[in-house]
Amino acid sequence: MARDRDWPLPFAKYSGAGNDFIIIDGRTIVLQGGAYGEHRLERVVVGDSTTQVPAFHSPDRSSFSVRLAPGCGAQLQVHMKRYANRPSLAFPWVRD
Repeated sequence: MARDRDWPLPFAKYSGAGNDFIIIDGRTIVLQGGAYGEHRLERVVVGDSTTQVPAFHSPDRSSFSVRLAPGCGAQLQVHMKRYANRPSLAFPWVRD
């Protein structure tokens, strides 16, 4: 059940079912393949559009960034090759 709360995060509500948030501030987030970046992200499907994951964010394509606008909503289908990268404890934005 969704409840209104005073969150320190840019979310107005959280339903508790999956990742159902209402974004009230625009944000850029980083999505990573696996807890340690061990999966190579190949492509992302949004609706009828397919995009290859660019290698400029991380050379091993273990992560990519997404810009979330206020009030946005979309379902991303991320295709990946499992265990293609060496696991790393480094954050995605500092990984070489």
